[in-house]
Amino acid sequence: MSWIDIVTLALIVVVIAVYVLRGKDAFGVALFDTGAAVIAAWAAHTFHKGLAAGLTLNPTLVYTILFVVLGAALFFASAKLFNFMQLSFSPFNTLLSFIFSVIAAWAFAFAMLEIISSAVSPASRTAELVTNSAIATEILQFRTITGTKEKLDRTRFAPIDLEQGVPTPPGNKSP
Repeated sequence: MSWIDIVTLALIVVVIAVYVLRGKDAFGVALFDTGAAVIAAWAAHTFHKGLAAGLTLNPTLVYTILFVVLGAALFFASAKLFNFMQLSFSPFNTLLSFIFSVIAAWAFAFAMLEIISSAVSPASRTAELVTNSAIATEILQFRTITGTKEKLDRTRFAPIDLEQGVPTPPGNKSP
């Protein structure tokens, strides 16, 4: 286990602990903060290269700034939204907060690993550690989710494409 694995796992554990503690009385805090973290990570990942090219700045710097600024703005908005809605499901607040905290931890780990992997040279030891890390690879490439979807596709339990209609099970003839 390399230092990149330890740092990633530490970040995940800290985020989960903070979100569960914050959401134990009302899971809405964890829900809205998770939404903010996921949107900030998605937006930074999607738009940083185009924005960096347009501004002629380093893409890693743009990614970091986008994630931090969007994250701060969205966390502020999520706090206001929670104060307005006060979502709570008393018997299940801790469980729901834990579920949302795992998603938020993934978003923070994804952003951290994107920043680390884009900040270093592809030939560096750190880039090699990120590439060879099972944890980093899982977070950056969604291997479990992708593998599950591929298995569902093979067994035809995947979501139905409405344009193609209901898939015909193997061995059955279409009407």
